[in-house]
This record gives sequence, structure tokens and C-alpha cells, in this order.
Amino acid sequence: MSTLCLGRYMNWLIVLLLSISSWGLSFAQEASVSVRKAYLLAADQDLGIDNMAEQTFTPYDNQLQLGFQSRPVWLRFEITPGSQAKPLGNVADTFNPLILRMAPYVTDKLVLYEPDGRAWSQQVLGDRVVMGKRLCTDDTHCFMLKSNPQKPVTVYVQVFHQGVFSVRSEVFPWLELPQVVADGSSRISASLAIASSLLFMAFVLFVIDRNWLLFTYICFQSLVLVFMALTTGRVAQVFNHISPAILDELTHHFFNLRVLMFVFVGWAALATYRPNKIYLGMVGMLVLASIGSSLAIGFGLIHLGITVYLSVTGVNLLVQFYGVYATPHVTRRIRGLLTLGYAIYVFIFLIALLVIFAKWIPPGSGVLVNNFADWRLNGGPAGVVIFLIIVIQQAERKSESSRLLGQLRVEAAQSIANQDKLTERLTLIDMLTHELKNPLGTIRFALASLKRQTRDEESNERVSRIDRSVERMNDLIEHVAHSNRIDRFELQEEKEPIDAMDVIEELMTEYEEKNRFQLHIPDGAFFYSNRQMLSLMLANLIANAYKYDAKARPIHIQVSSQADATVFKIVNSIDPSIQPDPGKFFQRYYRHDNVQSLPGMGIGLSLVESAALKIGAKVTFHIEATQVAFTVEVPL
Repeated sequence: MSTLCLGRYMNWLIVLLLSISSWGLSFAQEASVSVRKAYLLAADQDLGIDNMAEQTFTPYDNQLQLGFQSRPVWLRFEITPGSQAKPLGNVADTFNPLILRMAPYVTDKLVLYEPDGRAWSQQVLGDRVVMGKRLCTDDTHCFMLKSNPQKPVTVYVQVFHQGVFSVRSEVFPWLELPQVVADGSSRISASLAIASSLLFMAFVLFVIDRNWLLFTYICFQSLVLVFMALTTGRVAQVFNHISPAILDELTHHFFNLRVLMFVFVGWAALATYRPNKIYLGMVGMLVLASIGSSLAIGFGLIHLGITVYLSVTGVNLLVQFYGVYATPHVTRRIRGLLTLGYAIYVFIFLIALLVIFAKWIPPGSGVLVNNFADWRLNGGPAGVVIFLIIVIQQAERKSESSRLLGQLRVEAAQSIANQDKLTERLTLIDMLTHELKNPLGTIRFALASLKRQTRDEESNERVSRIDRSVERMNDLIEHVAHSNRIDRFELQEEKEPIDAMDVIEELMTEYEEKNRFQLHIPDGAFFYSNRQMLSLMLANLIANAYKYDAKARPIHIQVSSQADATVFKIVNSIDPSIQPDPGKFFQRYYRHDNVQSLPGMGIGLSLVESAALKIGAKVTFHIEATQVAFTVEVPL
């Protein structure tokens, strides 16, 4: 996928995400009523509504954050009609009761106590409560007060919650309810739409460029969508036959899974760059901790489960910082982007912890706390970072591909030049070997004449030494010519049948002691190969066996047929004092120290291996005691 295409997706994404900045979870302005809010902690379980007037409540404003609370929390609302409250007039205004709106939806249970004469009336809401038709269909709970909206009234709400205690509330006339609920519902719908769009974009990119980072983000964003649907009550509305207690427990499980997937997203961002084992071990420990959190939630230990997954969230940030800087192959731009992203996340996480457990809300940070510290985050910030990583990686791959392409072009040009030089060199070798053959033939003819004419022993010895030197020169020229022939050889598709007996008897004709060869060749045995390369291989193996057995012992030559190959095997005896090094058998110019006086250059076996590679044959050897055996498998 081109960087331009990814850039277009990113432009659309950024425009889409900018719309988030205009949203907040702040409620409608309380212009028509004034409310004094207070709370009571650690109330005795047996303390009832009749005893509330005698208790000392602590005032609070706006959002109430109390961390973990094992006992119910009592809230008191002293409601007074505001200066802008309209007096009762026509019939249209006579039904305008007050609405007490409380959030978040995930609060387990809310019990409203409202004075009704000398008694108290009750209303019960909450995400662990079986509710009928709800007044507020967004992510809040709404109580309609029965009291006269034109008179002051004090109501109490008993709040039961197993997780982190967080409550927001407001009071407004019933006639404002449609607008308030519409605003809340539109915010939720837009947030769900953004989350769905991010998921769809991730799917599209994954189809184009499959990688672990996009796959883990798809899993992460899918969990975000389900978590948002649970925390806003959308799942409860659709699946109203499922027990509310089960849905509430699923909310904790899905947030834990979301934390776990964020760990995997961090790992996937570094997986391409091969992080070290310490980092991978840390990630594994975080995974085990997340599993433990899920088990704690399953056994009803909600506070423990939340503590563990919040701890995993914090520790994961430190682990990811370590991974970013301990992985050596991470590019500068990716390292900078991840560092910035994790630094922002650390800041948000610390603010969230201060708000949740220290009951502290920094001045002027209402939007930050209400949006980014709220765990109903729609996955947008993570999506921006991940899509930017994909864009940067695509650009880096394109740049690396361009560099490699340029390098390959240079190497191709050098290869062509080298090939031209090699061709010229091979041509020169052909010419030199051909030209050297003629004077060597003349010298050998002259030496033969000298041998016939020389009578004294000293002269014969000198002529013999010259003859041996000429033979060495001739062998060297032959080997160079054969090597040059192998280098030039190109295997053709068609193979010719070669009678095994004919080719081996032909190669044996130049040896004087033919009776040393013991042939084991069945009638009708054929090789299917190139005759030139096959003859070169077999000739060198036979010469090698003939030369290195000074005691003139028998040489066994065997040919056998297999399903997919014809096998040539030659076995000869060898003196233990000249047993070669098996690791250097086919090394060019290698000769045992004890055979340096014998003719040869140590090239023959390397030619055998090179020729075998050309025709697709396989050459092996085996040394046992005083025997060496070579096997050549020639494919059919």
C-alpha cells in the first residue's frame, strides 16, 4: 500500500478525531434549581433512612470520587427552586417535576429516598438492577421526583458499588429532559461511530498490509466497542433477558481484556524490530497478571481484580518504555512517536489515579478528566499512534526498497562487467591451454628420442626427471582446461543415455595395469547425463584411485541402478600414512604432506565436485581403515 493512500486515511481520521475535543460529560446548567450536595462514608450497615437527619455529611461539588468503598455511600441533595424557576401557570406548566440525573451507568445500585408525608418513598436503579423503561436512555440513571418542584426538598440516595466509586449528578426540570438525553445520546452515538470507523479502517489496512500491529489493534478496538456498549447500557437494552449481574461482571472482564490487549499492542509495535528476551519476559508476566485479574473478578473479588489490572496498566507503561529503548533496531521516528504516545498516556493515567484515589481534580481540567481519564475512551488516541506507525513503517520500507534497488542496480552493473572479464579470461585460458599443448607435445617427442639415444644411467635419470616435470605440466594444463570447461558448461534439458560399461572401459584404456580394475557392472546399466561432465568425473576418480595405492592392489568399480538414480562406486586401498583429512577432501589444491612427491596438483577431486553440481549429481565418500570409497549418484 502506498504512503499516499495511508496519508489520505490519516487525514480523514484526524478530522474525525478533532470532533472529540468539543465534547464533555458535563451536564446541563442548573439555572432553574440550586442543589447542595453532601456525602456520608462508612455508614453502619444497619443505619436506615430514618437516622440520616442525625448524621454529619461532608459537602462536595461537581463529581464525587471516593476510590474503593466496601460499604454503601449515602448522598444528600438539598434542592431549592432557583431564582429563574417559573411559577406554576397554565396547564402545560403544571406537570414539570424535577429530575435527579446520576452517572455513570455502571454504578451497581442507586436507591432514592424521597419524603412522602411522614414516610419515605423509594426508587431503585443501577446496572445490577432489573429496570423497566428508563427515563434516560443515554449512559445515566434518572429519577423523577414526586415532590412539588416549587418547594425545597431534601432527598437521599444510597449508592452500592463494587468498583471504583465515582458519581456525577444534576437536578433539572422534566421539560429539559428530552434535550439533555438527546445531547447525551448523540455524544454516545458519535463516540460509537468513531470507534466503529477506527475498527473499519484497521480492517481495511489489515487486508492491504497484514501485520501483527494491525491485528492486535483490531482486537483492541473490538474490545473497546463492546466495553463502550456495556458501560453505556446499549447491551442491556438489546439483551434485556440477560441477568444485569452478569452484564456488570462482563464490564470488568472486558476492561481487563482491554488492558491486556493494550499490552499486546505495545508488543506488536516492537515485534518487527526483534525486542530482547527481557522485554518479552516482562510482557509474559503482565499477561499472567491479567489472567489473575480475570480470575479474581470471576470469583467476586472485584476490588482485587481492579487493583491488579490498574497495576498492569501502570507497569505496562514502564515495560513499554524499556522495550522502546532496549530494542536496538527501532528507527528514530518510531522511537520518538512511541515515546511521545506513552508519555501522554502516563500523564493521563497519573491524573486519573489522582482523581480516583486522591479525590483531587486539578482546576480547569474538567474536560481532560471527563473525557480522557474516563475508561469509555473510544480508542482514538491509540488509533492515531498506530496508524502513524503504519505510515512511517511504509515510508521507511519504501525508502529501504529504493536503497536496495539502487544497490542491486550497481551490483548488476558490476556483475555484467565481471562477467565480461570472466568471459575474456576463460577465452584466454582456452587459447593458452591450446597453445601450450603444442610445445609440450614437441618436448615429449624430443624426450622420447633422447631416451632411445641415451645409454648412461646419469643421463637417463636426467631425462626421466624432465619427463616427470613435463607430465606435471601436462596434468596441470589438463586440469585447467577441464576447470574452464566446467565453468562454461550449461546443463541442457535433454539427457543422453550413456552405456556404463562402454564409458568406463574407455577411461581404463590409458592405464597399463588394467588387471587391477575389478568391474561389477550389470548388463544394460546406463547413465542418463551429459557425457562430457560424466567422463570428467569418473576419469578423475579412477585416476585418483590408481595413483594413491603404491602397492598396486585391486580397485573395485561398481555400477548399480536405483529408482531415481544410477550409482557409480569406486573403492580402493590406501596406506594409513597418507589418509587424507575428510574435511578437506574436495578442497582445491589440498594434498596430504606424505604425497607431495607424487605427481598431481590437488585439483582433481574439486573438479569432480564442480562437475557433479553442474549435472545435479551427488558425490559422497567413506573412509574405513585402509579403504576409501567414493559414490556418485547420477539422477535419471
